[in-house]
Amino acid sequence: CNKIEEALQAELQNEVFLLTQIIPDMDRIMTTKIQSSKASHDINSDARQTRLNYALRVFTRVMCSFFSPLVICLDDLQWA
Repeated sequence: CNKIEEALQAELQNEVFLLTQIIPDMDRIMTTKIQSSKASHDINSDARQTRLNYALRVFTRVMCSFFSPLVICLDDLQWA
């Protein structure tokens, strides 16, 4: 888990906070305290969505490099 955490921190830095907002068990991977950056609150919704999309792509790439095949279960998408 330390290698995964290091890889995510290296790629995303403070943007890891975005992932913790939508992935419930992210605290199992990230053992260091993650705080939102001031900049993430000062951006509009389009920019925030772009950053979240990027964070999800990085998360998927990092996880695929450690687990192959990677299975992702998406639940309750009709409520999104």
